[in-house]
Formats: sequence, structure tokens, C-alpha cells
Amino acid sequence: MIAVVGITPLLAGGPLLVGSIAAWSSRSRVLRAIAALTFVGFAVTTSPVDAVVGCGADPIPVGGANDGVVRIYSANVFAETADQRVNEVIAAVASEDPDVLVLQEMTGDLLAGMRNDARLSSLPHRTDAAPGVPSGEIIWSRWPIGSVDVERVSGIDLIHATIDGPTGPFVVTAVHATAPIDDNLVGPWQRQLESIADLDASNPRVLAGDFNATGDHRPFRTVLNAGWTDAQEEKGCGFDATWPVDGRLPLPVMRLDHVMVSDHWRVLDLRLGEPAGSDHLPVLTTILLDGT
Repeated sequence: MIAVVGITPLLAGGPLLVGSIAAWSSRSRVLRAIAALTFVGFAVTTSPVDAVVGCGADPIPVGGANDGVVRIYSANVFAETADQRVNEVIAAVASEDPDVLVLQEMTGDLLAGMRNDARLSSLPHRTDAAPGVPSGEIIWSRWPIGSVDVERVSGIDLIHATIDGPTGPFVVTAVHATAPIDDNLVGPWQRQLESIADLDASNPRVLAGDFNATGDHRPFRTVLNAGWTDAQEEKGCGFDATWPVDGRLPLPVMRLDHVMVSDHWRVLDLRLGEPAGSDHLPVLTTILLDGT
């Protein structure tokens, strides 16, 4: 049922198609027009519109100390094959030149390759360099990381990094929620998302990663209802599904990967990157610290 709920937007296509065919078979021009407009609207809403017609980004302000603009690259790199794709992942990240990098499902070989590659030298401040911090999820930054905290929540580690940005500090939290693929994992998944919803948003904060949930799942709506803004909802185009992209299905069907922001931020741009061999698409977000 959780999987079915995750593809709710796509499930509407069947009844709409049947209704459209029935309306088109009638002699009513009004019904035909309504059916055509409804189905086209559904197709546009659920398709990757940005890939077809483009998605306009808000202009980045000029002047000041980088204007409070932060470019975030967040991706699940897929641990199962990550060790065989070290150069591919590094090239994908380097081509985007982000200010903050958040990766999930890191492996030892991938991490070692990234640490030693000059193409990522613009991200010298790294959570995995702090003593005792797990390296399965990493946060790398262009700017100094003032502190790193690890919070254990129902079987996962949330990594919180306080970044000393050019216009003031902000917190980035790396998220990789449990996949609710059997009865024993549903409870932890729900509690994890509830705990994420309760994170302090009184100061500038960003949550980025693989939430293993879509906007149609009640636990994820708990996060939205707590005041967090999904950058895709704020500045996305189309359905923007991120999983799976490993050939199991012709197109991705669920948007499991998110960048969530506190109300201190304005979302300037959001788009999906190249998978670099992963089964998830990266989420590339540009945000502006409001008031800068």
C-alpha cells in the first residue's frame, strides 16, 4: 500500500484516459474539449516539463558577499555499485560546482576517491573528517563547518552540520530515511519522518537527502505540516520523479529525494541532475537566504 500511495499521481492517468476515450466517442464537442484539456493538463503536470519546455530560474542577485545564495547538490549514489563508478560520480558533482554537497549511501572506495580528487577541492570542509562522524552520509562545503552533530533516530543517523556561510551560519541536515519495504521497517520510517519534522527551524536550516517518501505519504506530510518547504513544490517543474532510473522501469515514478528548507530561504531554482549510474536522480537546488 505504501508503494501504491507513492505513485498516486500516476494512478489517476488510467481513469482519465478511459474517461477521455468515452468523451471523445460521444457527439458532444463540449465533453470532447473538457476531456482533452483535462488529460493534457494531467500529462503536463506529471511529466518532466523542464526537460521539454525548460524551467525558468529566478535571477540570482548580484553584489554583496555571494548574496546569501547557496547551491546544493543532493544525491543517493547507490552503494551497491558506487565503488565501480567513482570517476563518474566525481565528474557529475564537479560539473555542477555546488557550494554544499550532500550524498547518501557512500562507500569506502567512493569516499577515498573523492577525498583524493582535485576536482572536488572547492569543497574542503567535510563532515567525515570530524572524529566519530559516520561516513555513510556526507556533507561537504565550500565554506567552513563550525560544528558537526550526529543524532540517532530510530535506526538512522541524522548528520547536522553548521556551516559558516558568507552571510551568516546555517545548518544542513543529511537525511536518509529507512525504506519501508516490509512490516518491520514501516514503524521506524514513520518515527524518523516525525523526528525530522520536529527539527528546530527557528534559524536558517536545510534538510537534504533520500526521504524514501513522496508528498502523498502521510509521514512526509508531517514534515510539510511542521512548516518545512519542499523546494520542488516551491520551484519545481512537472512531477520531477527521482526513482528508479536503473532500467527497472522506463521512467522514474516516485519523488523520494527532497531538499527541504526553513522559512528563512527563498528557492531560486530546482532541477534534476544526471544519475551517474545511480538508481536515483540528484536534486540540484539554488536557494537564497531571505533578507540578503
